[in-house]
Amino acid sequence: MPHIPIEICERVIDDLHDQRHTLLACALTCHAWLPRSRYHLFHNFEIWSYDEVNRLDRLRTERPQLSALVKQLTVVHSYESDVLQMFPATLAQALPSVAALHIASCCSPPISLNATFLRTVSHFAAVAELHLDRLRFIGLADVARLVCALPALAVLRCRRLRTLGYPAADLLDPRDPADPPLRLKSFAIDASLMAPLVAWLLTAASPAHLECLAFYDLDSPAALQCAAALVAAAGPALRHLTLGLAPPCARLPEHALHAHLPLARAPGLRTLHVEARADDGALVRAVLRAARGLRGVRVAVDVDGARLLAGAGLDALLAGVGAGGALVLRARTDVDVEWLRAELPRCMPEAVARGMVWVEQR
Repeated sequence: MPHIPIEICERVIDDLHDQRHTLLACALTCHAWLPRSRYHLFHNFEIWSYDEVNRLDRLRTERPQLSALVKQLTVVHSYESDVLQMFPATLAQALPSVAALHIASCCSPPISLNATFLRTVSHFAAVAELHLDRLRFIGLADVARLVCALPALAVLRCRRLRTLGYPAADLLDPRDPADPPLRLKSFAIDASLMAPLVAWLLTAASPAHLECLAFYDLDSPAALQCAAALVAAAGPALRHLTLGLAPPCARLPEHALHAHLPLARAPGLRTLHVEARADDGALVRAVLRAARGLRGVRVAVDVDGARLLAGAGLDALLAGVGAGGALVLRARTDVDVEWLRAELPRCMPEAVARGMVWVEQR
């Protein structure tokens, strides 16, 4: 029987990282497969109810070496089981290696964070990433308190957040004046609560350390101004920028994109990712015009291959790439990828030959 190198077996196990039942079978196959299978089984742990909390707590006492494998913790907040308020007190000491905390909701019950929660969640001293998704807070100040409670936080992702309607004025800085500013390196947010959270970050954080920014669902000049303010504050530190233009972009004038994006104040920018429909080609071209003066920038544009030429236009997109840069067209389907790969050498053979433009699949 031919021998299969363990490196190949581990690569196969890596591809099965999200198939729990298959990973369990792999862990029981042989001793050589156990470490890799166990790594993926415990790397990301989801908490939906008190049963998962109790199971992780038992893991600390019965198999402490396994609790150290948990690097990412996902907590799902729901009406059926409010585990959000109690999981830090039970698990902060049990899971010392957690580096990423994801908090999401399946039905958006309102969240009000009490003092006990904020005190115990701060014991997750290794958490560097916080992802908040589909959550409804009582007030905006609760978001700020949660962010400030994690001492090692460097990455913050906020998507589809809501409040019960309290005004933005309730977002008071919960930090002590003597505390050092937040040192975020990466921040992502969509249009929901963008204005008050960006305004708070500009005062509570140190924007000069921001290396990665992502803005989604930009559909109004007000949202664009919020993004522009944070881009300008990040300045030379900014390396990666994502701009997601919402599907109906009619409210976002082309001249607003070109005039208000201060990309010239981010000379260190290396990656610009634009997400938009192909028939919003004028808006994409406006973004690229704002970045034209930057050198060596890798510009990635999400496209629909069948409508690219009629929408943005290949030549127009490439013209927006600065000196030393490259244009990456990211298509959704295999058909679009193959169509673009066949079309590019015909439309711009010189750019393809020089490696200035290529195609990727999203």
